[in-house]
Formats: sequence, structure tokens, C-alpha cells
Amino acid sequence: AKEPHLSPDGKSIVFVKNEGGRTNICLFSLETEEVTYLTKNEDYTQYFTPSFSPDGKRIVFSRLKDGQRDICFMCADGLGVVSLPNDGVDDRDPSWSRDGKRIIFSSDRTGIFNIYKLNLETKRIKQLTNVIGGAFEPSYSFDEKRMVFSSYSANGYDIKILEGEHDKEAGLGQEQRLPGYQVTRLSGERKNRSPIIPHLKVRDKIYPEQMRGADHRLQKTGSINNPEKEEEYPVRKYRPRIRPILWFPMGLSVMGYAQDVMGKHIFE
Repeated sequence: AKEPHLSPDGKSIVFVKNEGGRTNICLFSLETEEVTYLTKNEDYTQYFTPSFSPDGKRIVFSRLKDGQRDICFMCADGLGVVSLPNDGVDDRDPSWSRDGKRIIFSSDRTGIFNIYKLNLETKRIKQLTNVIGGAFEPSYSFDEKRMVFSSYSANGYDIKILEGEHDKEAGLGQEQRLPGYQVTRLSGERKNRSPIIPHLKVRDKIYPEQMRGADHRLQKTGSINNPEKEEEYPVRKYRPRIRPILWFPMGLSVMGYAQDVMGKHIFE
């Protein structure tokens, strides 16, 4: 379990649960200690950073589906999932304003991750930062006069604060209107809120053969990509290296995960 967020009434926690490489958004009741699955992941969709709206009626989160990472909304009971228009950019790290009328988030709309604000009533979006490394994980202060975020540069990650009236930030262009969307409740009601157990599918993991001997190449040439002699390090086709992938019903497993600092490339 990771990325928990407490509901405004203090009665439940929304969080991301990882089971066998498959994530779901879940709700934990502090009164009954029951866990309810709000999503049913059947296609290796990845979920991130869920959080309640100030009134506790909605949840915003980011979702990686079919290679596209977008911001989504749903009702607090898991119904009515709607995403922002799929415009081919990477949107992540959403955070609510105090009145629940706006969200701030990180996006690479210009090729570099910066912080943006979306007005949920006017459907207008505006850039708030203009860094050259990357800006992530924004959050408003209680009075919304300051915004804190994680900034990436050649020195690594640092915490920075943006002061003043963000709507009047100079030199960052005009607001843009997003195509129409609406967060609505789907027809029908959830009759059974007991936990939903996702169906697991076995999937082959592919490992790059050419990474073998990387330490030797690094010592000799200073790079794992430049062998001394090409014939000494032939490149072979990728193929599965470990079988079986999973053991049932009980057993041990190993899973690997990596990504670059900008989140552009993710390996599993």
C-alpha cells in the first residue's frame, strides 16, 4: 500500500494497493477496518496519487493506461470515472485547491514538466511555473498564497515555493480552454461494496541480454554502450529469462522496476 490520503471527515483513507505488479485504488474504513476496491484493474493500468476533494465527494488521481498518463476524477464510491481530454501529454501529481474548484498538477505540455492550474468550472488551464529541469508534486498552502513543489535540476531534486498571486504570474502565456468534459455519476448503484479481487494474468517479462557484462565494459571503456571489440559482446534478441513467472497459490516472487528521473521511460 502507498500514497494514502485521509478523507475530510477523517473516517476513511484512499490509497493505492499493489498486488503482483497490478495496482488499484482502494478505500480503507477507519470505523470497520474494511478495504473496498474502487477500481478493478484487469489490463495492468497503473494508478497514482489519489486524493479526496475538500467536500469528500470526489477523488482525483493520475492513471497510466496504454502508454498515456492522464488525470482522472471519480465519485468517492468509485463510480463515474472520467479523465481529462487525452491530448498526448503526460499529466500527473494532481492536488486540490481549498474550495475544490481548481486543481494544480504537473504536465510536460511544453516538453518539460511544469506546474499547471485547471479551473474545473471554466475548464481553463494555465501554466504557473517555467523551469527548465522539471517541476512535480505541487501543493497549495492553507491560504493558497503559496505553492510548494519539487523542482529537478542538474543538482537533483529540491523543494521550492512559489509566492504571490498565481493567476497573475507574468510571462507564461494565456489560459487555454480544454475540450468539454464532465465528472458525472454513472447510472446504477454499487450493490456490493465488498472487496473486489482482481483477476491475475501471467505475462512474460523480457530482459535485455546485452546488459550482461555491463560492469566489465564500464571498467574498460567508461561506458556500458561502447565495448572494446564488437565481436566480444554480440547483441542478441530479447527473450524471457526466468520461468515460471508466478507460483500459485502461495510462494515467493521477484519483481524489478526502474525509471529515468524525468519519468519518460519506465521498465518493469
